[in-house]
Amino acid sequence: MEYLFRGKRVDGKGWVYGYLAQNQGHSWILIPQEGIAYQCFVWEEVIPETVGQFTGFEFKQGQKIFSGDIVKTVALTNRWGERGAIVISKVEVWNGNVCLSITYTPLYPFCIGHDITVIGNIHDNKMEDIK
Repeated sequence: MEYLFRGKRVDGKGWVYGYLAQNQGHSWILIPQEGIAYQCFVWEEVIPETVGQFTGFEFKQGQKIFSGDIVKTVALTNRWGERGAIVISKVEVWNGNVCLSITYTPLYPFCIGHDITVIGNIHDNKMEDIK
């Protein structure tokens, strides 16, 4: 798995992606610089609460999914893949597993389909505002 992180810059100028460094309550994303003979990084300080790790999953034209993303998918209700409820959920990493925080609980077991789309993240969007 690729160890990649993202975080929102403290200066408010958007998201940065790279490696993570943390010390005494501060977090930085280290962005590798291309075309240099030795390994060099630009350090960008980020808001610690916004740091999310790449889950190892990519969907829809290589779109990477990070912890803290909000995704939309369809619950498959049986082994034949019949479609059920549309699920909108926050992505979390728990004990090394990628989890969806599902509030919809049917009366029978279900699986999540592979048709997953990132529709926002918990730092830029409120769950209740996403449809």
